[in-house]
Amino acid sequence: APTGSEAGANWNHWQLHAHYYPPLLRSATVLKFMVGYEMLAQAQRDLTPEQ
Repeated sequence: APTGSEAGANWNHWQLHAHYYPPLLRSATVLKFMVGYEMLAQAQRDLTPEQ
């Protein structure tokens, strides 16, 4: 939230919020696994799991 001298300013504007989902690069035979917050905690198969 704006504070200080910006508190009373007009903030009527659009803001784009988008997510980029990386492509699944490997074949369907590679198992999917859950990844961390940087990949939105979705099931992915384009990276190898941590050891």
